[in-house]
Amino acid sequence: FSQFCLDEHIIDTPSFSVQTLAGEKVVYVQDDGRFQVDLGLPDLEPAKCALKAPIWNYDYKGLRLYTLFMSTIHTVVFVDDAFMDIEKIGQEICESSLFPEQTNVNFVQIVDDRHLRVQTYERGCGVTLACGTGVCASAYVAYQEKGCLNKLNVTMKKGSLDIEIDENGRVWMRGPAVKIAKGEYYES
Repeated sequence: FSQFCLDEHIIDTPSFSVQTLAGEKVVYVQDDGRFQVDLGLPDLEPAKCALKAPIWNYDYKGLRLYTLFMSTIHTVVFVDDAFMDIEKIGQEICESSLFPEQTNVNFVQIVDDRHLRVQTYERGCGVTLACGTGVCASAYVAYQEKGCLNKLNVTMKKGSLDIEIDENGRVWMRGPAVKIAKGEYYES
């Protein structure tokens, strides 16, 4: 969206605000053409995720679940291979009765304390090739619970992002935007 705004000359400033369903997000255009977005503070309150009780380090059929609100509802699951086939288990967790409004499910592999691999099953659409807010949620949990550093590079199937958790707990996402298609609308 940010790249589109630049390409279409909707904005021409090095930073701008975007109103989202999760509130206002500030985007910064970097000198290298990448974008940095302040995703804000993760929300661990169960009510924000439509939960009656927290799901944090929760055992689900041998998997540990960590649920938080990072622009939407995310559940983080640590696995040995993030790029395994996640369709079935992702859908099962997403649609579990634990989650009245469903949840995005992020499968996270810790490569080392500076690098993660993530694949996401998104509520409403299934397995995705990349999910920025899912990567942010994953990095936050890896930092809080698994001893990873506060600056992480996260690889997805179609790219990578740099995530930083600052001293106040805010999550910053930095990465490129690539146009993959352009459409034209014709009225008949």
